[in-house]
Amino acid sequence: MTARVKNVFKFQGLSALVRIDSLKINGDDYGVLRVDASANSIKETVTATISIEQDSSLLIADGYFNPPGFKPVANRNWIKNEALYFDFNVDIDKYPVKIINYFVPEVLNPKGSLSASGVRVFGVPSKPEIFGKATVSNVEFTIKPLQVTYRIPEGQVAINNRIFDAKDTWVYDRFNNKAQVDGGITHNHLKEFGLDLTIRTERGRPFLGLETAEKDNPVFYGTAIGTGYVRFTGSFAKPELYVNATTTNGTHMYLPMTGKASSKTVNFINFTKPTIETAPQNGGTETVKELRGLNMEFDVEITPVAKMDVVFDRAWGDLLQGTGNGKMKVILTREGRFDIYGDYTVVTGNYLFTLMNIGLNKPFIVEPGGTITWGGDPYQAVININATYFGLSTSVYSFISEYLAAATNDVGSCQKQRPRVPDHAIDWAAPQARHSL
Repeated sequence: MTARVKNVFKFQGLSALVRIDSLKINGDDYGVLRVDASANSIKETVTATISIEQDSSLLIADGYFNPPGFKPVANRNWIKNEALYFDFNVDIDKYPVKIINYFVPEVLNPKGSLSASGVRVFGVPSKPEIFGKATVSNVEFTIKPLQVTYRIPEGQVAINNRIFDAKDTWVYDRFNNKAQVDGGITHNHLKEFGLDLTIRTERGRPFLGLETAEKDNPVFYGTAIGTGYVRFTGSFAKPELYVNATTTNGTHMYLPMTGKASSKTVNFINFTKPTIETAPQNGGTETVKELRGLNMEFDVEITPVAKMDVVFDRAWGDLLQGTGNGKMKVILTREGRFDIYGDYTVVTGNYLFTLMNIGLNKPFIVEPGGTITWGGDPYQAVININATYFGLSTSVYSFISEYLAAATNDVGSCQKQRPRVPDHAIDWAAPQARHSL
């Protein structure tokens, strides 16, 4: 750092140069910071140029700032005569977009570069104003609750006092399907940041919307590809995610049917710091803890091209696999609540019947028309399906003792389940037995 004063006694002719060879924010290195500033006196306008440079990226802000004890000077019409007023033009060239991570919620994780020319930031610190346009290039961002990563080869962002608007920008999934962005990051004069962002698929064209594993969300997971839209709203502290979708080819979802809903805290939707302390209310002395995190709501129309696994017992392989149709609403809250509403009608499927105490596993073919209905608690679904076990060859001695012939029998299994482990009712039939018996 170097500083110069032409007249020490009157503090006139002031200039300063500040240089930091390695500017680090939260451990991230953003390169060389340089600040050049000058003023005729400590009560006159300070003109300044601020630059941050690293490799091929550059950020430059050029403008002025009026100090607290500002005194206007004649014949300087380009300066607003107001204390604490500032006016800077900002140019950005290929600057890492990861700096946005310090401002956006943890449900997003952007990577890539940002460029802008002639963005104007001005006003007073209590109410700054901003206008301009920016370009993003080769940006990737991951929506953590959905575990999907999208990329933006190039897009335009309009900037004003209300929103950083990425309207009409195209995003691509890992299959190179594309969807369109509407909205972006909201704010009120660079304060009160939030989200009003919609990602909408092309009409009738698929897009990857979910790619979670059991470790990400043990109560509702899988791969979902479909049409529809995803919308983020709310503040950064308490964002809301709403998904409206119709499934297409490539969808494979898993719904575990055992567990305790009351003990399931869906930690993956919470921030690193799930609560913040707020100031006492009405002069009280107690500190109020505010829960932070993400609320999620899914309205999904399931089509027969989607695969669904209803898991009764993962360890023993007791599960229903199939395709079907229906409409489901899934709700996961920042408080840890998990609800499912809707009906699912089986079109095709298989059921692996398991008796854990004797190690018996038998595959059944599920007949079309069976239903699964949810009324809130995901572990209290009402299941009504018919399943048939084919190819069983056995002696009929146990049934007709005077005959010792063999017959091929089909075994039908009817299930109606409300508790967490399904009840089974077995009907026996021998359609291939000879009438001569």
